[in-house]
Amino acid sequence: MEFVSLALFLLAPLALVALLIGLISPRFLLRSATATRRRVLLVCGAAFLVSLVAGSIAMTQSASWKAQQAAMDAEAAAKKAREEAAAAAAAEKARQEQQAAEAADREAEARRKAAAEKAYQERLAAEAANRAAEAKRKEAEAARCRQDLQCWGDKHALAASFACDDPVERLALNSFKWTNGWLEPKFSHFRWQDKEHGVITYAGDKIQYQNGFGAMINHVYECDYATETKQVLAVRAHPGRL
Repeated sequence: MEFVSLALFLLAPLALVALLIGLISPRFLLRSATATRRRVLLVCGAAFLVSLVAGSIAMTQSASWKAQQAAMDAEAAAKKAREEAAAAAAAEKARQEQQAAEAADREAEARRKAAAEKAYQERLAAEAANRAAEAKRKEAEAARCRQDLQCWGDKHALAASFACDDPVERLALNSFKWTNGWLEPKFSHFRWQDKEHGVITYAGDKIQYQNGFGAMINHVYECDYATETKQVLAVRAHPGRL
């Protein structure tokens, strides 16, 4: 469009020059014997005016085309800017959503860990409470048993038997012989000697001591056993049976 406008504007000076030449020498310009200045003026003037008008129209159209092109370029740039802005907004939204999801995951993990820690602490507390309750129960049971002769005597019977065997045997002046069976206890009876201090007298009649005449005599033997200190306090024996 700009080339056409330039060409038309260039034709206008040429038409003007032709008009001047035609006014000076009509026949030279029109190559006709009947050529006159009037005809030259009509032809060249018309050509000049047509070139001028056409050039002006072409220039106007060129300016309009440039304006349209600029508008189209501006619209394209604005569209591109909008698309870029939309893409940037979408990317920012996706980033924020990802950050929100990550934050939610971290919060959920923190809640899970807190719940697990709480459950663990509660389990520890429950176990500690159970141990304390069991210890208290055993303590109460031990206190009750401590006051009951049968319970306390049975509890220490085996230890008392092991502790009292040797002292009872050393009571023999000569030889001795146990007469109890394999599963029969040596100390079949017991009683309180000092309840306050936990001393129990364990007694039995499953031993024979040899007297001075060589005879084996059945004896009743007793052993005072301190259950709290695990010590034998005294032993004694006399002939007879329980």
